[in-house]
Amino acid sequence: MIKRDGVIPLNSKLKKAYLEGGLDLILNRAKDRLWRTNSAWWFWRDLQTPILQFDAPFQFSVRQDRRDEILHYMKGKKYLSNDEERVAEEHGHWFLGLFKGQEVKGFCKCGFKKVYLYDVKEILSLPDGLGFIYEYEVDEQLRHKGIGKVLITSVLGMLAEAGWKAASCHIPKRNIASIKVVESCGFKKIGLVRFVEVLGHKWKSRDVEDLLAQGVKN
Repeated sequence: MIKRDGVIPLNSKLKKAYLEGGLDLILNRAKDRLWRTNSAWWFWRDLQTPILQFDAPFQFSVRQDRRDEILHYMKGKKYLSNDEERVAEEHGHWFLGLFKGQEVKGFCKCGFKKVYLYDVKEILSLPDGLGFIYEYEVDEQLRHKGIGKVLITSVLGMLAEAGWKAASCHIPKRNIASIKVVESCGFKKIGLVRFVEVLGHKWKSRDVEDLLAQGVKN
C-alpha cells in the first residue's frame, strides 16, 4: 500500500535494517534469503591417541564455570544465536572460555548429541561418543601467537578426560588459518561438504550425519 504522499511504509524489520545499515544492509539480507552457499571441510580426531601439547606465551586457563562471562563475550561479538543457545541448553553443551588472568579472551563451543549449525541453519544429530567443536575464537589481540592450538588441544584433553571417544569439527574451505590449527592438533579431513540454498530449497553434496557415522566405523 502506498500512502497519499507517495511514501511506501516500511515494516518494522525493514525499518530497523535501514536505520542500522541503510539500503546496503537491506540488499545483503535480501540476497541471503534468495541465495546462500558455503563449502566446509569436515574433520575427525580419535581421542584415544596422544594429544600434543603446545607452549603458550602467557598463563591461561580454559574453563566453563564462569558461564555468564563467557556468554557475555560471545554475544557481544555476535558469536551466539538464539537457536544455538537453545539447542546447547537442551543437550548439555560446553561453552568454554579462554581466560587470560580474569578476562575472557576467547571461547570454544563443544556440542553433544545434537547441535545447531548456524551456517546451514539446521540441527545435526551426532553419533554416540562424539564431541563436536562447532566454533572457536581467539581475541584479535592474541592471534598469530599459537593460542588457537593451545585452546583446541586443551579442549581435546578435557573431552578425552570426560570419556568422549572422538572429536569432530568443520571449517569453511577458505579459512586456511583455522584449518592449519586443527590439523596441527591431530584432526584429519574426512570430507568436503558443499551447501547451497536457493529460495529456501537446500542442497548438500553429501549427508553430514552419514559422513560422521563413517568416521565412527573407521
